[in-house]
Amino acid sequence: MKRLRELVRPDKPEPEAETQQLPYPIHIRPRDLATESLPEGGDVAAFDTSDALEINRARLEHLDGLGLP
Repeated sequence: MKRLRELVRPDKPEPEAETQQLPYPIHIRPRDLATESLPEGGDVAAFDTSDALEINRARLEHLDGLGLP
């Protein structure tokens, strides 16, 4: 029973998040959106539809009503 408890809940503390090293290298290349083409069937119409414009208007009215500085 003790061995099972050691496997499930080891007594040693976890290393601090700041000192942990990731097991793989990370490299994220910056994207040049100006040179990327739209995917097949893709466009930007979703941002300019009447529904999208109405939602954005309502969001802005709500934010204005909050009286934030």
